[in-house]
Amino acid sequence: MTPYARVRCSYTARRETSSVATPRTAVSSRACANTWQLPSCPDVTRILRIDAAFLRQQNVPGHLRRWMEGNWGSKDRFLSHGFGAVALHGDAVASWSLADCVVGNRAEIGIHTAPEHRRRGLASQVAGAAVTLAFDQGVTEVGWHCNDDNLGSYRTAESVGFTLQRLYHLFAFRPR
Repeated sequence: MTPYARVRCSYTARRETSSVATPRTAVSSRACANTWQLPSCPDVTRILRIDAAFLRQQNVPGHLRRWMEGNWGSKDRFLSHGFGAVALHGDAVASWSLADCVVGNRAEIGIHTAPEHRRRGLASQVAGAAVTLAFDQGVTEVGWHCNDDNLGSYRTAESVGFTLQRLYHLFAFRPR
């Protein structure tokens, strides 16, 4: 095992003080019935809530299923307690953001955008949709963690309305 250390950033969005629930697309799960339109991303057809119907589709990427099952144990536990949104390019998932965990009224989210869809504002849109879903579910605080050298991640967090809470050191081991 090889030890390594990283500086990590911890961001938070809070329902009572945040503008996250109304990002540039003014998403609302209640008003849009699980579908959001993305006028600023013409190559992406829509953002959808991750629900049972979506997960039955054949085109859900394996890394999304593994992320969900790794954090929740099963898709059923995710569907019962979690939340998330995906952006579609045609029928393919271009980006996703979902709850890594929910404890009481707090949640942590993860996010991924396919390399060919990056640097278009899509991550901000899908993260904003996920945070809106969290707030609609009664979550009052959403966390976001990233490495301090991941410029895309922390700029996305800030563009959505998250605020930096602290920097911290992560110490871990990698297999050789």
